[in-house]
Amino acid sequence: MAITKTPSSMTTPLLMVFAFILITIMYSIQRASSCDEQSYYPSACDEVTSYLKPCILLDEKSDAGSSPECCEGVEGILEYNYYNTLALREICACIQQDTDLYAVLDKLPEACDNSFDLSYICSRFG
Repeated sequence: MAITKTPSSMTTPLLMVFAFILITIMYSIQRASSCDEQSYYPSACDEVTSYLKPCILLDEKSDAGSSPECCEGVEGILEYNYYNTLALREICACIQQDTDLYAVLDKLPEACDNSFDLSYICSRFG
């Protein structure tokens, strides 16, 4: 007597494989979507703010060339990954948490004689 597989007994392993793949994909998507602002705190924010803390000294009375530490910090931010949108979003989120840093963003391009306008970039990320 030969045992024949019915279509329903063949679909069970296929459904299990499909369920496994679906669960794996859903888990991967959930992990990827959890890489939001909280994923890089606090170490990356500490690094960003340490680069830019000297810039807080830039106010209306300060000379444009008075803070080489600030401009070195801006260069450090450039090295942080200028062309990566996620990195820029992270940088802006960190800066927006520090109101003193956020207040001087528009002064940085002129003060440091560069075209890296964090104020404009961060305004685009809301």
